[in-house]
Amino acid sequence: RETLGRKSIVSAMAGKAIPLAKFLDGAGPADDLPKAPVAASQDEKGTKYVMEWNGNGPLPLPPDVVKANENQKMFTASNRLITKPPQTVEEFKARISESILEYFDSADVMEVIRQLEELRMPLQHHQLVRRAIILSIERSDREREMAAVLISSLYVRRVISSTQVFDAFISLLESAEDIMIDNPACDGQLAHFLADAVLDGCLTPTFILEPPPLSVNLAASARAVADGILVDAARRLREGTAVAAPTESLAVPLEEVKRTIESMVAEYLQAEDVGEVARRLREGQVLQPLRHEVVKRGVRVALQRGPQECEAVSRLLSALYGGVLPAAEIARGFEALLEEAADLAL
Repeated sequence: RETLGRKSIVSAMAGKAIPLAKFLDGAGPADDLPKAPVAASQDEKGTKYVMEWNGNGPLPLPPDVVKANENQKMFTASNRLITKPPQTVEEFKARISESILEYFDSADVMEVIRQLEELRMPLQHHQLVRRAIILSIERSDREREMAAVLISSLYVRRVISSTQVFDAFISLLESAEDIMIDNPACDGQLAHFLADAVLDGCLTPTFILEPPPLSVNLAASARAVADGILVDAARRLREGTAVAAPTESLAVPLEEVKRTIESMVAEYLQAEDVGEVARRLREGQVLQPLRHEVVKRGVRVALQRGPQECEAVSRLLSALYGGVLPAAEIARGFEALLEEAADLAL
């Protein structure tokens, strides 16, 4: 296809200049703009689209772009490409598994929420709880801690309901015997997740203390495994131990941990010695799975005292971030504070 050169365009417009004010008002003859030559035949390559646009919102997308992507993508009002929602539950499970694995790398709860919104299957959100726990069981303590933080965060933000958490744990209990084939220690880890869910308010204690409605068709051996998990979780609640801890060696009375943290925060607000707080944490006076309590109790004490103390605690958390105070524990602490926001305002 022939095109006009720069000289031709200048020549075509020569002698037709108008004042800027008139141009902005739409004045001037209809043929002010140069006209490109028309293709000599219909076989020539290239397509020209003419679209109407009222100036509001994004420019419309050409039809060929839409057609090329219509089977894979969908377009929003902002012309942002987002993944087409899954058509089956199995596809949803595969997609949330990818989201959870990405979360284990990034610790970005908001990205998980965004992806869930794009998938548009809210009635299947219990699958995320189940997949997060199973995928974390196959990994290290870090991922298990992050999974517990994710579940608590999604519950506080009302992305998942207590009913969905309930359904997820029923499914996990019924399949625990099968999960133990590849992960023999999963019974204790599931008890840990159960107790965490109760402490975070995602489940009521009756789920553990009273027999949940497991399937009547469940084999005797599978039911025995499920009952053992419930007994273990009930023991943790009854003894008030640090249920967030991944191993029995971390069984520390929770009230003792709270007293230690309150003492640590009070001493820090007097001397503002970040190094002393870090040293006490490194020595294990507050075990890592419970360090979100440092965030929670530090902020609560600071809010009760005044602006200077709030600034001091903010500096403390910033200094400890990423070291003795992992990002996941900071997130967990603030999620707990969000849940208590109404009480804190009083």
